Amino acid sequence: MKQGGKDGQPRARLPDTTLVNAGRDPATNHGFVNPPVYHASTVLYPSAEDFLAHRSRYQYGRRGTPTTEALQEAVAAIEGPQCAGVALLPSGLAAIATALLSVVRSGDHILVTDSIYGPTRAFCDRC
Repeated sequence: MKQGGKDGQPRARLPDTTLVNAGRDPATNHGFVNPPVYHASTVLYPSAEDFLAHRSRYQYGRRGTPTTEALQEAVAAIEGPQCAGVALLPSGLAAIATALLSVVRSGDHILVTDSIYGPTRAFCDRC
C-alpha cells in the first residue's frame, strides 16, 4: 500500500506495480534492483554452540536463502492479501510430499496409480 490518497488512506498498488516491485529491496542489496542469487549449501556459524542451538536465520541452503525468501515475498505480494502463504521447496518430491501431508492424517489412505512419479510412489509406500 502506498500513502497519498485524497482522504489520507493508503492507496492500493496497481497489479503491474506490484509485479515489478514485489520481493525487491534495493536498499538492503547495495542498490541492486534484483536480489542477489545465493548459491549456498553450507552455512557457517560463529561457534559450535550457535550451530547446536540453530542460532541463524538460515541453516542450510536447501532450506532457504535470501534469494528464495525474496521470491516467496514476491509471490505472496502478487497473490495479494487472500494468499494463505507461500513455501518454496527444494525438490519435486518435497513439493509433492508437502502437498500430500497437508491434507492427510495418520491412518488415512490415499489412492495413487502405479505410473505415478517413482519417488512419490516410494514415499507413499513407505510413509
